[in-house]
Amino acid sequence: MKAIIATALISASLFTAPAFAGASNTIVKCQSADGKVALEGDVPGDFAEFSLSGKFGSGPMGVLEIYSRTNQSTGKTEGDGHVGVVEELEEGVFTIDAKDSEGMKSIQLYALPKTVKLKKAGSTRLSSFVGKLSISSENGGVDRVTVKCTTDKSI
Repeated sequence: MKAIIATALISASLFTAPAFAGASNTIVKCQSADGKVALEGDVPGDFAEFSLSGKFGSGPMGVLEIYSRTNQSTGKTEGDGHVGVVEELEEGVFTIDAKDSEGMKSIQLYALPKTVKLKKAGSTRLSSFVGKLSISSENGGVDRVTVKCTTDKSI
C-alpha cells in the first residue's frame, strides 16, 4: 500500500511540476550589398553546438567554416571551433567571436547598435541590423565589411 501511495505521489509531482522552456540556437544570416561577403549559421542559445560559414571570395578557397557538433552515434564532439556570443538585442548589442582551435581561422561580427530592430512574435524573436564582419583564414579574408544581417531565435 505504501508503495502504491509513493508511486502515486511521484507520478502526480511529475505531471504538476512546472516546465521550463529553453532557447534554441540563434540563426544568423548576413550579406554585403554586393553579395561577395556573407555569413550564415547558428550560434549558441542553450546548446553548445554551433556552425558558421563565412564567404569572402569566389570558389572554395573563399569559404570558411567553423563549427562544433556532437556526433549522435558516438556522443563525441566533432569540429574545431569555439564561439563567444553576446546577445542583448533590446540594448542594440549582438556580437560573435568564433575561432578554430589552432587560431588559423576566425569570424567576428558586431551589430551597429543604432541599426538594431527587434520584433517579438510569440516565442520567436526576429532582428535585423547593419553590422561589421571580419573573416580571416590561411587563404585570405576581409576586415570590417559592412553587412546587413537578420537573426531568428525561438524560445
